[in-house]
Amino acid sequence: MYSLLRRTQGSAWPDGVPRGSGATPVAATAACSTAAAAAAAEGPSAYVSNVVVAPAQRGRGLGRALLAAGLAAAGERWPVACVYCHVETDNEAALALYRGAGFTQLGDELPAEPDGLAKRLLLYRQLPCGA
Repeated sequence: MYSLLRRTQGSAWPDGVPRGSGATPVAATAACSTAAAAAAAEGPSAYVSNVVVAPAQRGRGLGRALLAAGLAAAGERWPVACVYCHVETDNEAALALYRGAGFTQLGDELPAEPDGLAKRLLLYRQLPCGA
């Protein structure tokens, strides 16, 4: 379960994910106490690397279940306020999954890369304080 997520504190930050410099979206800390808000601005977030369901198993809610379990694990294992992910702009199923789970676009679309990485969006979702 934990391989779905990784902490984004330290040297390997995914493109566009805010670092602990007060760049955490305001909505991510609005409901938290002052101490929790300060920790969220300086502390770790989590990053969803991939949610993959075998083609024969799609349409059964397994992606939603995996994502929900991963979000719960992030809140239990690490004191994180936000979870981030990148989604290719043409991956409608993934966009629907993340938006249905409460993720919101952060910033502008990231351009395609010369090495074949497609255009993508950075999405985020706040976790409940003390989750």
